Amino acid sequence: PASEEAAEAAEGALEACSAAKAQGNAAYSSGDHARAAERYSKALDLWEEALAAVPQAKQLKVGELVRYDARNYFGEVMSAFTMFDEYFLKDLGSNKAIWVGEAGGNLRRFGRSELRAVPQSLLDVRLA
Repeated sequence: PASEEAAEAAEGALEACSAAKAQGNAAYSSGDHARAAERYSKALDLWEEALAAVPQAKQLKVGELVRYDARNYFGEVMSAFTMFDEYFLKDLGSNKAIWVGEAGGNLRRFGRSELRAVPQSLLDVRLA
């Protein structure tokens, strides 16, 4: 019931986001860059709404996609030590583990509260 409503809300926001993005693409193709920027901005707002509506599990699993930074970085859970609330990630942009300082030193530890699960369908709309 409540999770079904959340899933429906996320799906509706995702559809609206995709439509706004398509309108932005059409405006850009026709040379209307101001309209394109407006529609892309709207698409990003709708994307955030869709993400906010995605139900979040108490614990994450290896292989789940997440947003891990306020600057909208995305990663994949590579190791999950849920008993200690520790997650280790691979950045999707670089396809490398996230380190503290230089690579090969200490892996960066993330707590569950720092991570937001992102379904592949939502990430595809964001990055396409």
